[in-house]
Amino acid sequence: MTHRCTGTHPRAPRTGVHGSSGALEMIHTEILRPVDFERCSSQLDLIAAGLGDLSALEPAERANALVVYLERRMRLRRRLDRDPQSLMLDRVVADRAGHAYALAIVYAAVGARCGLSPYPVLAGRALLVADRTDESTVLIDPVPGGRPPRGKPAWACPHVVARFLLGAI
Repeated sequence: MTHRCTGTHPRAPRTGVHGSSGALEMIHTEILRPVDFERCSSQLDLIAAGLGDLSALEPAERANALVVYLERRMRLRRRLDRDPQSLMLDRVVADRAGHAYALAIVYAAVGARCGLSPYPVLAGRALLVADRTDESTVLIDPVPGGRPPRGKPAWACPHVVARFLLGAI
């Protein structure tokens, strides 16, 4: 079966399947709520503006500047729960906390705005961000403090990243 991504979710029914209208309402308002992409994008723009253009730096220096800014100055942190909100980018940017996969997307989005060439990389089940140039590739772990490497790093297609996001909840 082929699914087409429309960027919107159908409204959950307000009345009950087995009397669970409250649960369905919660799912609709909290989990299937629309993401404010324009607001999220403008917030990412503001974060990137605070960091500035890093394109003139060496790849390792760019990566270090990104990590220091997002981890220390912006205080991005990892959430360890399985709350679906920890994957919603607008919520992650506003709360400065989210699932490790969502943090990787924030790092890539800010990095791209600051002159990095970010690509998703999987090392085991860890989603990393690679800054790739003609001469070298630098891996960035978006989890504050980093994690020991597990598995051989490999480039990840966006649909694989989406599958990991969906599997995280």
